[in-house]
Amino acid sequence: MTNSGSAFDAATRIAAGDDKTRYDNFSVALHWATAFLVLAQFVTSQTWGWFGRPTHHTLVVAHMTMGVLLTAVIVIRLVWRLTPGHRMAPIATGWMVIASRAVHWLLYLLLLSEAVLGWITRWSEGRAMSFFGLQIQPAFPAWSKAEHHAIMERHEQVGWVIVVLALLHALAALYHHYALHDRVLVRMAPWLRA
Repeated sequence: MTNSGSAFDAATRIAAGDDKTRYDNFSVALHWATAFLVLAQFVTSQTWGWFGRPTHHTLVVAHMTMGVLLTAVIVIRLVWRLTPGHRMAPIATGWMVIASRAVHWLLYLLLLSEAVLGWITRWSEGRAMSFFGLQIQPAFPAWSKAEHHAIMERHEQVGWVIVVLALLHALAALYHHYALHDRVLVRMAPWLRA
């Protein structure tokens, strides 16, 4: 009876669209680490101009350190996602699946681009990248001021696009949770109730 009871319970949950699947703990940790680092990167870059030394310098160094961490998290996250067994079947159907996949891959592409632009921005002025005080020396000679400012502007523009897209991504997850009452958000935030 127990075996058939649990099979019936599982079938009932599946019929109700609730198969109790969620992302693995490592995927969840990588997702929220990415979200935290993107937000922290944005806040530091938008506020360091408000302060003089030494706070300004501390925020710039923190931004670089978190940028190196974010680069590592993005690479690990992509490798993990592309490894078999770590992809989830979509809950939504039709255009929602296409939109969801497009936004996810666009965010990955933008995050990778932003990481590369961050490294190039720092190195293009002939200065080392700082990672918890460790100086990572430039891989190429300094660029002209005009070239440096152009790449710095691109870095800032891509950052804004990431923040806007991430905000839309978060709003879509909240819409799924509160309006559609599905498990899209719960699969990445298992501490929430469906």
